[in-house]
Parts: sequence; C-alpha cells; structure tokens
Amino acid sequence: MATLLEEEENYIRLALLLKGVSPRAVRTFFDKEFPPTYLPSTLNKYYNTLYDLFKKRILNQAQWNLLFPKNGVPDSKTFDVTLMICLIRNLTSVTPPINGFDKLPLPVETTPGPDLARIKWYRNILAHHDSNTMSTCDFNTAWTNIADAVSRLGGVPMNQECQELKVKILDQSNQEIMLEIKQSQEEMKELRRTMDIENSTIRENLRDLQDSHSTLQTEHSSTTKNLIDLKDSHSTLQIEHSKVTEILKDPIPWNIRGQINEELENWKKDDKTFIETNGAKCADINKCDDSGASPIFIACYKGHAEIVEFLLKHKADCNLKWKGLTPLDIARRENHTNIVHLLER
Repeated sequence: MATLLEEEENYIRLALLLKGVSPRAVRTFFDKEFPPTYLPSTLNKYYNTLYDLFKKRILNQAQWNLLFPKNGVPDSKTFDVTLMICLIRNLTSVTPPINGFDKLPLPVETTPGPDLARIKWYRNILAHHDSNTMSTCDFNTAWTNIADAVSRLGGVPMNQECQELKVKILDQSNQEIMLEIKQSQEEMKELRRTMDIENSTIRENLRDLQDSHSTLQTEHSSTTKNLIDLKDSHSTLQIEHSKVTEILKDPIPWNIRGQINEELENWKKDDKTFIETNGAKCADINKCDDSGASPIFIACYKGHAEIVEFLLKHKADCNLKWKGLTPLDIARRENHTNIVHLLER
C-alpha cells in the first residue's frame, strides 16, 4: 500500500484523537458528574427537563431511547459525545464558556465547560472538513487544543495516550481507516450535492409560497375593504328604509300637520262658544285649508270623534278627498274605529 502523505497522516491522527480518545475523556468527566450507580434515578429526577429538550428537538428519538430504554437501565457507555455534553450543559452547574458552547473557547478558558466546548467544536470541524488532508500548522494548533482539553478532563493516563498517538507509526489498520474515511467523504460530498439540489427546490417552493401569501394578503385586504363598504351601504339603506317606513305611516307632511293641529285647536275653542245662527247655518262647512284638507278630513286624522259628529250633523261632505284619501280612508289608516263607525252609518 502506498505511503501516506504527511498531510494525510495529520488528518488520520486528529480523527483518531477526536473519535477514539476524546469520547473516553468526556465520559470520564461525565461519570464524575453522574455516577453510574445513580444515573437512572438522576435521569428520572430530571425527566421533565429532558422531555422539554426532547420536545424542542435538542434531543432526538435515538438519544431519548438511550436515556429511558424500554428494557434495562441507562448506561453512559452507550452515550455518544454529543449526548453527554448536552446532559452536562443542561443538568449540571458546570460553568459555560464566555461565548457559549457552540464557539471555540478562548485560550485562557481551561475549566471543564470550555474544554467540553473545544472537543465539541473540533469534532464538528472534522465532520465538515472537505478533504482528507490537513496542513501541519493547522494540525499542531488543533492537536494542542484538543490534547490539553482531553488531559484536563481525563487525567494523566489520557495525557500520555495523546502524546503516544501523535508520534506513533500508523500501521496497516490505520491506513485502512484512511481509505474508509476517503470513501465516507465521497459519500458525504454526494449527499451534500443531493441536499443542495433539494434545498434549492425547497427555497423555490418557499418563494412561491411567499408570493402566494402576499397575493392572498392583498386579496384579503381588498375583500375587507369591500366588506366595510357593503356594511356602510347596508347601514345607509337601513336609515333610508326607516325614513320611508315613517313616511308611509304618516302621509301628511310635517308642515301640513302643524297647520292641521293649529286649526283643530282653534275649532275646539270656537266650538265651546258656538251659537247656531242663520249665519252659522250658511257657513261653508266643507271649506278646505291651504293644503287642500277639509275640516272633516282633519278631524278624522286627529281622532276627534265629537268634531266629526258635529260636522256630519251639519252636512259635511264625507267624499271630499285629500291626496287621493277620503276621511274614511284616513280614519281607517289611523285606526280610529269610533270615527269609522260614525262615517259608515
């Protein structure tokens, strides 16, 4: 098999450090925070907190099954680095890095929280690394940061293991690992291309949805305005309908009504002092006022039965019409039944 290039060896050594050594360092610290004997009871104690993380999709279904297995009890040996760091972040009092767990901590931050964040950050960098090589400069920087974090979390034995891994000769098995990594990278590239195509389609669909949403908003606004206009028109029609209804209830204009009321009041006063004379007998009992309404018509409208009876006694003409209505018509309309009886006799 061909000899590996230095840049390829750098990549393999860093992968072995992150994939093989660092998980054991994280687990060593995890077991101190969550002693294996009490792990099941501790997880049950924080069930609500963990379930909230599950609902928020911070924990996935596979991780949830490891925390609360249907058979047996949870075991930290089955937990990966991501799950252990998640539990440490959310269930312990470990001080987080200044810039949070999702960024590379500052060099001066050397407590457990920042060390866990370092390992998490470099594992993520390796997972998204586009090639199977790494420059010696980048390798040395990354190795120092990761190895120091592993040593602080896992103790002296792991520090020694890191030193040996950095200089040991990579054997046949390590080179096979390199080939597997290359194959995995090709598969990852193909997967990314597929995801890019799907992502482009999703973005296009999203734009279409946004355009449709904008159109619907415009149409909704227009419909709302039309509805307001219809409500205003309906309100106006109701007012006009009320006016027409009132007019139909009372066909006599308000100004004529005032004249009629005034005439009736005068008649009432005059009737109290009326003395029948030959002049009175000669008076025109059917004389209409300025509006064209006869005395008997006015009396029928107002409901003055005694005046109607008086006018009938003096031969008032019951057939004189005002605007097409006879005295009998107006008495019926105004529901003056006693006057209707007088006129129908």
